[in-house]
Amino acid sequence: MTTRAGRVLAFGLSLVIILIASPGCPGGGGSAASPDAPAAPAAPAASAAGSLAGRWTRELQDGEGDPLVYEVEDDGETVTGRLLGADERGFESYTFELTRRSEGATVTLEGSARLVLVEDPDHPLVTRWELTAQPGGAIAGRVEWADVDEDGTILERGWEERAFTLER
Repeated sequence: MTTRAGRVLAFGLSLVIILIASPGCPGGGGSAASPDAPAAPAAPAASAAGSLAGRWTRELQDGEGDPLVYEVEDDGETVTGRLLGADERGFESYTFELTRRSEGATVTLEGSARLVLVEDPDHPLVTRWELTAQPGGAIAGRVEWADVDEDGTILERGWEERAFTLER
């Protein structure tokens, strides 16, 4: 029998969750011909690197198994996603929500993932994600992992570098 601690350690390390830290969005400005005109609204962050909606795939390290695939939505301010086939990996659900900010052509994402284990749905685990998206679909950064005992007590947390491929 796999304990909750073993499950989270095994999946927490291999399914590391990423939080993304972001700088501010570019703002609009008034017209040069009319300095008293109100400022234009800020452009949505999606314009910097395009939409990040689609499927994000993360290859596992050292033959740990099939790649992780997330179905992702992007409204220009928030990027949300869910792990496809989460139940096959021991999760009732595995979701993330990241705040999106643009700086030039780079988009930073910061937020958290929420993992709910099938064998212990009353103790969801929240981990942080910090990612950067480049034009062309490269997404990379660091994802937090956690080692949890069978009582739901977090024994240790740490960070691992992760990369995702975006398919639109």
